Amino acid sequence: MAWRDVRPVRARFLLFALSISMGVAAMVAIGSVNRTLRRAIADQAKALVGADLVLTARAPFAGEAQALRQRLGGEQAEEISFTSMLGFPSGLTSESGRGTRLVNVRALTGGFPFYGRLETEPASAADSFRDGSGVLVEESVARQFGATVGTAVKLGTWETRIVGVLRKVPGDALGFNTLAPRVYLAGSALAQTGLLRGPALARYRVMFRLPAGTDAPGLVGRERAEFRRLQLEWDTVEKRELDLGRSLEQLNSLLNLVALVALLLGAVGIASAIHAHVRQRLSQVAVLRCLGAGRAGAAGIYLAQAAGLGMVGAVVGVGVGAWIPGLLAPLLARWLPVPLTVTFSPWSAGLAAGWGVMTALVFALLPLLAVRRVSPLAAIRGGVAEGPGTVDPARWAVLGLIALSVTGAAVSQTRHWYQGLGFAVGLGVAFGIFTATARLVMWLARRWVPEGLPFAWRQGLASLHRPQNRTTTLLVALGLGTFLLLTLQFMRTTLLHRLFPAETGPQPNLMLFDIQPDQRADVLAVLAEQNLPVVDEAPIVTMRLQSLNGRSIASLQAERAARELAKSSAGSNGVPSGRAERGDRGENSGPRRRRRGDRGEGDDGGPPGWALTREYRSTWRTNLVGSERITAGSFVPEVAPGTTPVPISFEVELARDLGLGLGLPLEFDVQGVPVPCVVASLREVEWRQVRPNFFVVFPAGALESAPAMHILATRTTNATATALLQRALFQRVPNVSSIDLGLVLETLDTVLSRVGAAIRVMVLFTLVTGLIVVAGAIVSGRGQRARESVLLRTLGASRGLVRRVWLAEYVVLGLMAAVVGISLALVAGWALARWVFEIGFGVPWTDVLVAMIAVPALTTILGLLSGRGLAEASPLEILRQEA
Repeated sequence: MAWRDVRPVRARFLLFALSISMGVAAMVAIGSVNRTLRRAIADQAKALVGADLVLTARAPFAGEAQALRQRLGGEQAEEISFTSMLGFPSGLTSESGRGTRLVNVRALTGGFPFYGRLETEPASAADSFRDGSGVLVEESVARQFGATVGTAVKLGTWETRIVGVLRKVPGDALGFNTLAPRVYLAGSALAQTGLLRGPALARYRVMFRLPAGTDAPGLVGRERAEFRRLQLEWDTVEKRELDLGRSLEQLNSLLNLVALVALLLGAVGIASAIHAHVRQRLSQVAVLRCLGAGRAGAAGIYLAQAAGLGMVGAVVGVGVGAWIPGLLAPLLARWLPVPLTVTFSPWSAGLAAGWGVMTALVFALLPLLAVRRVSPLAAIRGGVAEGPGTVDPARWAVLGLIALSVTGAAVSQTRHWYQGLGFAVGLGVAFGIFTATARLVMWLARRWVPEGLPFAWRQGLASLHRPQNRTTTLLVALGLGTFLLLTLQFMRTTLLHRLFPAETGPQPNLMLFDIQPDQRADVLAVLAEQNLPVVDEAPIVTMRLQSLNGRSIASLQAERAARELAKSSAGSNGVPSGRAERGDRGENSGPRRRRRGDRGEGDDGGPPGWALTREYRSTWRTNLVGSERITAGSFVPEVAPGTTPVPISFEVELARDLGLGLGLPLEFDVQGVPVPCVVASLREVEWRQVRPNFFVVFPAGALESAPAMHILATRTTNATATALLQRALFQRVPNVSSIDLGLVLETLDTVLSRVGAAIRVMVLFTLVTGLIVVAGAIVSGRGQRARESVLLRTLGASRGLVRRVWLAEYVVLGLMAAVVGISLALVAGWALARWVFEIGFGVPWTDVLVAMIAVPALTTILGLLSGRGLAEASPLEILRQEA
């Protein structure tokens, strides 16, 4: 009976089945990618790091650190990494005219990687560069300058050649090195470059291949306190695998939630289709009731149709979802540390199909409640009666079932139950807002229509509240797609503008760093020769904390070790579990942990370990810069040489972590010289701005005698001037590196675009679903629109007038969907900026304007296309078809 009943409208039902298929396809694709990634990470765990253990320091391994290294044993390799400029003496330039490029130099000694292999072109270059005969350059550099194997290059004072092009490094994703691509050279050739003079910004790594059978996590657990005491960061295969698993789980949860929105939107479309279909079949239901069919039997016919819609949509979705991973793989592969060959996951397909069918059935229950209330007398009286107008308890039961289903689906797709619950609540609020907006629009269209409007507009507005209208469905479908896409776009725009604010006055666009004291005059001379200003300058002095509020750092570390030992007593081999392990990641991330509420290792009541033992790079100056402001105390610009204690300015979040306040004493070890200090002011620093920012700022007169290097900022007029400056500096002071902030902005834009590409693909599924639902809702009302057209044509309306009536209706619907979707996106963008990224939010008016034009235009086009042919046909022809 269900099959026979749906025969006249199968094509229309197929369109609605496609709406559920988009959500199913997205879930299948995400599940397949996630399971493939987890298998790849498990299969290639050792290649994620390239070694069993990696120790990283800010200074060369010597003394106790060297003794620790020898005690750990195993096969070892060394790497020294720093940034510098790579030149092309042969005259090669990039498209912008630059003959130099900022690169990340990695001087390698030993057989690293111990697991996996450097992927190079030619393959033999992975070994040949180790004899000091040349360098490996990353593929992006070779492509940018048109360089090939054998091309001459200059690194510092060393003129050499390219022996190979680097494609892949075990454990690294090349996509994150677009700003400073890597250049590998043999450790034995480092001295020839003449780089690393004075207190250079370098990192020293030792990689270990431990003897067979060694328990690397257990070894780390036993040596953890020693690592911290010597200010060593560490990485192991297990830790990298755990970190990657958590990161992938977060990304997977986000993408799954976006796919779930598409699935639920498709379910709304199916509910709309069943609602329209049932309304047209109520008279037939009354006949069936007269012939003895029970309420359950009559409702079962249409429930079977909803199940069929869900099954067809699920089958189509699984087919599309099996193809989509091939689309996602290129977007993700560039950012992943393991090779990615996505395979179809039957488990993910079955799970997604199950969610699709279940969601379609649950959402279809609400419109089917009307079938239960059709009286057999309706067949005799000639009108459809749905029983008394009392509140139906079953309606509340169905609404509760829908809420439970949505919440269960959201919780199953997130890491934590409260995240899924929050998402379900937020989605319910969004649906509620769109539904309330639709009701408001219909109420206004009924109650308030200016009499002075042309007839076409008044008739179009009246169509918004006619019986069996599709106003609510259209607003929900269009509004949700608009809301999701714009939220992503707003955040990308906000992040870029926050990093590079459009301030008044000359802003630097080129940063020069690693300037040694004896090179400062040369750098200033080059700037003067090219008539370039010094916009900003900051000296950098390295130091460590020696005491805090009258207590030595050693005693604070001892207390911390005792607390951790007590907390980790339940762990095996002395390795803390759960929360303590997460704290280790916080400590090793160093200064990146500075957001409010993100205390990392300090959550146990003491200062965070990384803040006690890290090497501070501080400066002195007489004024604040644009990225900071005083929140407490007074900034002291200058003191007489030899003043003690020195009044310093501390970054407010770090001061809170360390338990520092105004007037509290502390002491720094400035390269062997103790410097007593006192906190005179607290500063709030906007770290996301690309400019010289510091945790600690000293007044002028306090550190001038300490060994220092300098950072200098200037402003060039165009890319040609930047290239000329970089060449001149490279020839005179080759160790001085420069960062083109225009290139930084371009790189970050590329990174944000590529990282968001996978999310945008999923959001596009939501948008496509919304468009399918919109098209289906419009098509389902084609019969009613045909009758309206007949009536208008019979009363003398022209074809053009009929089209203008439709145009008015769809323009208003599109405008309302755009207004509400944009409003919600602005609220969500502000909330994300305020509570997640902790930055200010500015309204991206260009994006708002584009959305305000595009959404109504798209709605109008779909609406007019769906009514194609109705206005041209004669009234008699349409009446005969309807009969």
